[in-house]
Amino acid sequence: MVGCTLPVEQFYNRGDASQPVNLTRIQAKKDNLMGGCTNAYGAYEPPVIMSVTVYPEALPAYYYCATREEGNQSYPEEHKTLVVDLGEFTADYAIISTGDEIVDFSTHEHGIHLMVSHFRTLLARERHIEDVQSMPDSDVKAVISRGYIGSSLETPQAIAARIDVSDLVTEAAEYLNNMLQADTAGKGLLVTQCVAGGMLLKECGVLDGLRLEFGIYGHSRFCNTDFDDKLACLNLSGV
Repeated sequence: MVGCTLPVEQFYNRGDASQPVNLTRIQAKKDNLMGGCTNAYGAYEPPVIMSVTVYPEALPAYYYCATREEGNQSYPEEHKTLVVDLGEFTADYAIISTGDEIVDFSTHEHGIHLMVSHFRTLLARERHIEDVQSMPDSDVKAVISRGYIGSSLETPQAIAARIDVSDLVTEAAEYLNNMLQADTAGKGLLVTQCVAGGMLLKECGVLDGLRLEFGIYGHSRFCNTDFDDKLACLNLSGV
């Protein structure tokens, strides 16, 4: 059984007949995954996919929070929740109120790729790293998460050889976060809860600046590259 997502606007149309629910794309996503997949390195046997369910992006993280206790605080019965789902190429937002009612939603092309791209530019300009454009995205994201370029070994020699880029990570995060804050302008004043799921949440500060009455729930497990947790939400690009 596989759970995957598509942008929330593919599922809801605010009653606008000129923008119908995109049943064709939803079905295409199912069909594509039902076609099977193989490990690129041949390390694992191809999985047997029995069924595929496609969910609106932003909603799985909300249901994960709303149906589980977070520490000593249970999710309140009455709420208005802003859900922020930060993916590779898009940021999806939904406002959900008591009774799981979808109040509002939107999708913006402000994904983590913008932070990665800006970080590459900063590395070339500020640290004069000429081959940064040829670095795989996965390597760039690893540098962003670590905050330095170099070995992760904790020996004195390895630590001394590291190049600290934490200041550039902060600058790249602010670049993306300014866009995310513009996307959610005013919404933070309307909601009592905020749920966030997606990529590099800690590094990009996606929740900074939102004024909330109750707690903030951030779930990095809802990440495109996190397949270790059975609850992971697969944000597979395309269909």
